[in-house]
Amino acid sequence: MNQTNQLLNKIKENEIKNEKMDEDIIINPEDTVDDELDNLTEDNLDEYLKNVECDAHSKELLNKYLKNKEENK
Repeated sequence: MNQTNQLLNKIKENEIKNEKMDEDIIINPEDTVDDELDNLTEDNLDEYLKNVECDAHSKELLNKYLKNKEENK
């Protein structure tokens, strides 16, 4: 019984260590996006939209928007 308790305690310790390691490694992508969005101005919005990652359909719509915006200047 004592060995079983020791093993259980060891397993719990390792699980806690793993959780702490996972927490240290995780980078919240929303933080990065929030920083980028906080720094957006009207001057650099077009550049941001050119480089933003998105699916093919959204990229096509963004390119059309940017092209129309450029033509209407």
